[in-house]
Amino acid sequence: MIRLKKITIMFFLFSVSLILSLVISELILRRIYKKKNIKSPWQTTSRYLIDDKLIYTLRPNNYSEWKTTEFIEKATTNNYGFRNTYDISYDKPSTTYRIIVTGDSFTFGHGLEDQNTYPAKLENLLNQNGKDGKKFEVINAGVPGYSPDQQYRQITEKLIHFSPDLLLWNIIPADIFYDLIETAPALYEVTNGNQLKALNPKLNWLYLQIYLFLNTPEWIKNTYLFDLVSNKLPEIKFLRRKPNLPYSEMIKWAENKLLLEIESIDKLSKEKKFIFTIIILPDKESFKENKNLNSNLSIDVFNTIIQKLHKGNIFVYDLKSNFPKDYILEVDKSLRLPIYPSHNLFFREDSHPNKLGTSVFADLIAKYLYKNLLITL
Repeated sequence: MIRLKKITIMFFLFSVSLILSLVISELILRRIYKKKNIKSPWQTTSRYLIDDKLIYTLRPNNYSEWKTTEFIEKATTNNYGFRNTYDISYDKPSTTYRIIVTGDSFTFGHGLEDQNTYPAKLENLLNQNGKDGKKFEVINAGVPGYSPDQQYRQITEKLIHFSPDLLLWNIIPADIFYDLIETAPALYEVTNGNQLKALNPKLNWLYLQIYLFLNTPEWIKNTYLFDLVSNKLPEIKFLRRKPNLPYSEMIKWAENKLLLEIESIDKLSKEKKFIFTIIILPDKESFKENKNLNSNLSIDVFNTIIQKLHKGNIFVYDLKSNFPKDYILEVDKSLRLPIYPSHNLFFREDSHPNKLGTSVFADLIAKYLYKNLLITL
């Protein structure tokens, strides 16, 4: 009884000391710390869900809007959290040719309504030429903010279970910088034997930050101490999961890791009997004559990657390099639009493709698929 009483007193004293320490810390921070007040998108009512494998995913059966002075994005997700206006199942009808398209916000269609994303337009184009009752189904698995690591894990852990006939992995030149940015989330490392090693996403700073935002009472989230802790998580090296290398070696490391991921999917496609293709989507910077240093670097890295993929007989289509001169887009029989890539394929203020840009992407990719017999009517 006496022992229990001592334990109770010790626990009480510890609790009081802890509370006093936190209160004092909060009072000090209010005098010396400038609160960031970052608005987290990771809320229970938002378009995202926390995910134990991918860090976060799109919420299934959801409708959300994103408004700016330049556009109103209206996004619908289906029963599996893909940006399609219709539900799907793992099994597909025998008359359906299923194409899964994955990538980041360029694929998702940031700034656009559902029907104006490039996967939706690609589906419409292909179905205009369908024969004998065959239907093309294009699943938009793009997720805003996904790194190549997240896209790779999404393919291997989720997308292959939907029995694709064709898988298009969209990459933009800037994606190589995900691994060069110290705070970008990493889900894989490369072993000394040049093999991919999966990392635990729960030990990633972004996962922990989302978890804190979702599971902390609002009154605590309003404190300076919570603001400091949540904003310091990206600075913890262990939670970033990146090698400590000079910048030039980090570029080679990032290039090698992306190649290993692509080669792994190519091998998987042969085992699962689906066609796999890398699509390199151009960004606004790609079309500028005077590119910034990072843009030139990412283009050089991707040119090296493309050469290695061609040597490995992996399908890869670079839209920028294959962009036709004097390209005319036939929107319909009565309207033909000249294309000036540097300024009218993208939003003026935002870096993402506008609805004309996604029409061009869909048109060129459809022609590439037909030309290389990657799809059949």
